[in-house]
Amino acid sequence: MYPEAELTPSGIVSADKPKGHVADSELAWAAGVFDHGGYIRPTSRTLRLRVPFPFWEVKARRFASALGIGRICPPYKTKGKPKGMVTWTYELTGSANIKGVVEMLRLYLTDPSYFDTLLATKGAPP
Repeated sequence: MYPEAELTPSGIVSADKPKGHVADSELAWAAGVFDHGGYIRPTSRTLRLRVPFPFWEVKARRFASALGIGRICPPYKTKGKPKGMVTWTYELTGSANIKGVVEMLRLYLTDPSYFDTLLATKGAPP
């Protein structure tokens, strides 16, 4: 159905498909997932995009494969409720990388202007 994303020892995603050849349905799916639970936050030096995937490693890999960039962080267990829930997290850093992802997903995002504003105000390189 979709190419399997593989993790390198450093956790960087490597998908076995040429960059730029992603089905529209995969980008639409990724945009929906990002709209639902993803977020962009500033760090001290750049921006960080994260999308948590509770219980679903396969969905984290599918998301990473659709974008063709980023990494899947090792799973962690929650301390709150539900206790012990395992969560994988897709992560991407760097203003330029995040701008590229927003551009890829733009057509399918609920409100792309929100991300444009965020990237314009917080994503400017120092």
